[in-house]
Amino acid sequence: MLITVFIGINLFCLSFAQDTIEGRWHLVGYEDNVMYQFVDTELFADAGYRYTIYSTDGTFGDLEDAGGSPNPYSVSVVDDIITIDLFFGTIINYQMNFMCEGQVVEFSDIDYGTVHSTHFREGYSYEDSPCNDNILDECEAGFVEINDLCFHEGDISLIQKMIDNSYQSHIDLDCQDGDAYCGSPNPFMDSLDNWGWISSDGISYEMSGNGNGIVEPLELGLQEWNNGRLTSFMCGAYIYCQLSGKIPDNISDLTEIEVLRLELNYFDGEIPESVCELENVNFNDYLSFDFSYNQLCPPYPDCIPESAVNYMDTSECEGCCYEAFLANENCGDANCFIPQCTEGCEWEPMQCWGSTGYCWCVDENGIEIEGTSQPSWEGFPDCEGIDIGSIINIPNDYLSIQEGIDAASDGDTILVHPGTYYGPIDFKRKNLVIGSLFLLEDDELYISQTIIMGADTNISPFVQIDGISEEEVELNGFTFQDISLNTFAEGTQSYVLINTINASPKIINNRFNNFQIEGQVESAVIFCSNSSSLIANNIFSDGSIALNYELTGWILSKNSTLTIKNNIMENGYVGFSDPTGYVVSIASENIIEENTFNNVSMGYCYTCAAIVALDGSSLIINNNLILRATGDGYGAILASESQYVSHNNTLIANNGGYANLFSDGIVNNDIIINYPNGWGNPVYLDAYSTIQISYSNVEGGYEGVSNVDLNPLFNDAESDDYSLQSESPCIDAGTADLDSDGIDDILDFYGSAPDMGAYESEYTIILGDVNSDNEINILDVVLMVSFILGEPTDEYELSAADINQDGLLNILDIVILINIILGS
Repeated sequence: MLITVFIGINLFCLSFAQDTIEGRWHLVGYEDNVMYQFVDTELFADAGYRYTIYSTDGTFGDLEDAGGSPNPYSVSVVDDIITIDLFFGTIINYQMNFMCEGQVVEFSDIDYGTVHSTHFREGYSYEDSPCNDNILDECEAGFVEINDLCFHEGDISLIQKMIDNSYQSHIDLDCQDGDAYCGSPNPFMDSLDNWGWISSDGISYEMSGNGNGIVEPLELGLQEWNNGRLTSFMCGAYIYCQLSGKIPDNISDLTEIEVLRLELNYFDGEIPESVCELENVNFNDYLSFDFSYNQLCPPYPDCIPESAVNYMDTSECEGCCYEAFLANENCGDANCFIPQCTEGCEWEPMQCWGSTGYCWCVDENGIEIEGTSQPSWEGFPDCEGIDIGSIINIPNDYLSIQEGIDAASDGDTILVHPGTYYGPIDFKRKNLVIGSLFLLEDDELYISQTIIMGADTNISPFVQIDGISEEEVELNGFTFQDISLNTFAEGTQSYVLINTINASPKIINNRFNNFQIEGQVESAVIFCSNSSSLIANNIFSDGSIALNYELTGWILSKNSTLTIKNNIMENGYVGFSDPTGYVVSIASENIIEENTFNNVSMGYCYTCAAIVALDGSSLIINNNLILRATGDGYGAILASESQYVSHNNTLIANNGGYANLFSDGIVNNDIIINYPNGWGNPVYLDAYSTIQISYSNVEGGYEGVSNVDLNPLFNDAESDDYSLQSESPCIDAGTADLDSDGIDDILDFYGSAPDMGAYESEYTIILGDVNSDNEINILDVVLMVSFILGEPTDEYELSAADINQDGLLNILDIVILINIILGS
């Protein structure tokens, strides 16, 4: 009985709904994206409102989810004409033709009788309904019906490909929030205000957008169709489509096209050769064909005249064909090297230069593979037999870096294009190179544009590199930004941003900005265990590690042999940890050279410094600037139960210079000055330690060979420029023989000996040019005589006047100088 009642109610509602517009309607052709709901404001009244509800997944909400403002409408019950007010004075009238017992309605243009759109009620199975076959005549095979018209599937598909390529290009047009006209493709084309049109068999149709947030083929540009085939496509002339990405290779499928205007877009890459197969296009008529004002790269197909590719932006062009084009354009003689390319513009694996007779192998980017070059008369290199791996592009091939890693094989390169990506990242024990476009271009702008952030701040390690023996593993050219590891998770072994265990990757050219690591276990920005990694050219800034008195460090080395070179560590804090520091070595043999530590503070720690050597470590420390290492601890360099050899470092304004606890050190050519901000000792030794300092400028002096306590005369200390003025007493005051075995250990220096400090000056002393005017003449003789007679001189002048380099300035030097002037 209850079932009967429900059936009766449903039949009553269905009967009542016939031939009335009130209710919810799907739009045919966009049924998964757009629904209209017509609502009476009063019971049985004609006046009402039409609401538009959008969907991205085929699930539609209620009125509260409707977009924009509702449009007032009224219905003439006499002839079923609906009038809708679209605002701004736009009033539209449609004849409503109800079919299928009121479940389907056509809106027809009153003047032309053409169908504007077709709708079916929510819950009605339109596709499966027999009445669907009676609404339209079926399109022929190979054609698709859209809005009661038939269009060639291939032509529609090619326009769709241009749209897809544009969305996938992710081009940055510097759009401002709320700009409804900015994007690729132009989002205006999807709006109800779009004034675009198409012409089909001579009849023009206004094709305003449906506002579903996606530009669709018939919303794009100005189109003319004849017998369902596209004959004219203008997307640049008269209307700005803002398309980007590649022009589809199968553009020749538009076999009936007569007008193809794609100027004033952002297309990049090459123009497909297949464009020349468009037989109905007059390429020499700019009103029929124009690709100008894009980013398309030469060489262009032979069928295209220069006038059709004017004002092209080629600044981002690359690849073999482009390189070959440039080489041919700029070659002034027959001896130029011209790259050899495949038909698809890929680099031939073997490149040869006829004028030299040499051949070599290249990778996918045309970069020579080291060790493959050989003269052709000795045979040709086996370039096909070299496994150089493949390149996986992110986000073109995979959206995330981890997805690319998961799909990669040993030897592959993960090439990450500019954008913001999220961790964590696990190399999955694969031999991979993961890098930004800095790998190819050597442009630091790519480092700042390729950002990795943390989607979950509690994931540690953030980057995992373990169990990889190959030395080719590389992490190169990223900015790690705003990453926090700060949850005291039970069982966590470490809080580490980059965790390197039993692996020796190159971690180079990265930026680590605004990081925070807090926990209750050993932690680091880069942790290396049983590793021989190169950590170079990185910048660490505005970061902190603060824990519960565990071992920490910005770079933490355990049982490793690292090369830590040319890194910058600045504006940092380590604290509530012990031992701790910025480079911390435990039982390691590391080379620490050419790094800058600036404004690196420590707190609530005892065994801490900028550089810390612990538990049997053996370090080589050279050419580092350590500046303002302050707070708790020992300041610049601390060794505990370890040893080090150190030379040519500049230690300024720290809470101490060298501190040895049960340790031994050898220091040469250093500048160690704690003032004005430091307050510790330049050297601190406990009763069980030794240090040998020579040829160094030490605040307060220090016993040793050729040590001094002088103003080093920095160029601009206030601006942190600690290079030396030409009059500095530290120039040529160091030693090249660091171990006093009679053999020079430092070979690259200017002048008679290395300078003291981290920065070798390029001032060259010309013997005899006493007044430094780059000429040797009688003025130099007069100046030398005045020095011999007791006039004061500086060390630079004295060195230039001591022509025979015997350490004395006397009449013999004057005789030699006169002979030089006379040409003897």
